[in-house]
Amino acid sequence: MDNVAFLVDITSHLNQLNLKLQGKDNSVCELMTAVQSFQRKLEVFKEDLQGDCEHCPVVQGQVQGQRDMSHLVDFVDKLIAY
Repeated sequence: MDNVAFLVDITSHLNQLNLKLQGKDNSVCELMTAVQSFQRKLEVFKEDLQGDCEHCPVVQGQVQGQRDMSHLVDFVDKLIAY
């Protein structure tokens, strides 16, 4: 169930990025900054999954004591690799 919760959280973050990329009159530099910022946020999300899941509120509500997030951390690692 935590996989679905994680997908909800990460999709929410991707939607926020998508909205930034759709803004009118954005320069290429602004768009690249938004993408690079999201890439850095992935590192924060990875650390957060090993901690209190502050940036993943749906996961936080689902884990309730279960602390093996290695499969989600591996997924974020794959996102970072792209």
